[in-house]
Amino acid sequence: MSHQGSMAPLIAVMEINPKTTAWAEWRYPQFLLPHLGEKRRLTYLMSRALLLSSLQRYYAPKLNGLPDIAYNKHQKPYFLNAPFHFNLTHTEDAVAVIILPHRTTHLEAHLEIQIETQIGRFETANFLPRGYYSDQNASLIGEKENIIGIDLESIQPRKSFAALLQRTFSPLEIAWILEPSTPRPLNRILHRIDLPASLTKAQQKRFFLLWSTKEAYLKADGRGLQGLKSLEIDPIEQALYGDLKAGKLYAGTRSFNNNIHSLALYLPQKSADHLTLTILDVESEREIFFTETIKWDLILSDMPKQHSSQ
Repeated sequence: MSHQGSMAPLIAVMEINPKTTAWAEWRYPQFLLPHLGEKRRLTYLMSRALLLSSLQRYYAPKLNGLPDIAYNKHQKPYFLNAPFHFNLTHTEDAVAVIILPHRTTHLEAHLEIQIETQIGRFETANFLPRGYYSDQNASLIGEKENIIGIDLESIQPRKSFAALLQRTFSPLEIAWILEPSTPRPLNRILHRIDLPASLTKAQQKRFFLLWSTKEAYLKADGRGLQGLKSLEIDPIEQALYGDLKAGKLYAGTRSFNNNIHSLALYLPQKSADHLTLTILDVESEREIFFTETIKWDLILSDMPKQHSSQ
């Protein structure tokens, strides 16, 4: 399956299970870092294996290792010398990545660039852009225009939903989580009532849909939780009120290891049409890629910032 020439981002996910873990250990032993703790070692291996395998499959068949990764002042990673934006996320059950080529006027061009591999050698990679890349300095673009984010969360009970609701969400957002049909004049005064310590399954789903939405947005913004108070979501009006502009956010659910997860991603509005998931699975010790559609529960657009209710 070819994605060359498409302006859509690549959204790839992989379940973490014994079969995919064994494949990752065999296929990409350079990502096995023994000095990390067990959980961190596994997620590092699986996320890098998914990222590199996706680049090799859809963009750079001759790529022998990941391009150099740098970090901006908020510790958001980006490729130093490769024409792609990317963002990673994981839970105990799955890893996910979003990859978006840089913009350019040279559609379907081949780009020869020098990249540093994991073991310190320099290799020439013949990148076959899936969409657009920029002919400007890649490292500058990677830092300044890397406005994409993705988040994956396992939908499960938490110890104190009441505290999390109050600390994380605005009255408008809490109203939608507890009861989407709350009359609009009332949904900004919920801070005056007692919040529930536990949530129904439907409320948990809406809680994590908004949680993932905020995480994906703030990861795109680059500030992480530091920017939490700068963002408000109005699911009824399908609006995002934050510091970013001209973007779109999608949130839905999917099962991994029989556990329901919320999945959210933020990306430039012009790149947001015809989104599909690319699934990496393993059969007979070989990776296979296939696509599937996802029904998005939320599709939100950036709007001019309004007075916050928080």
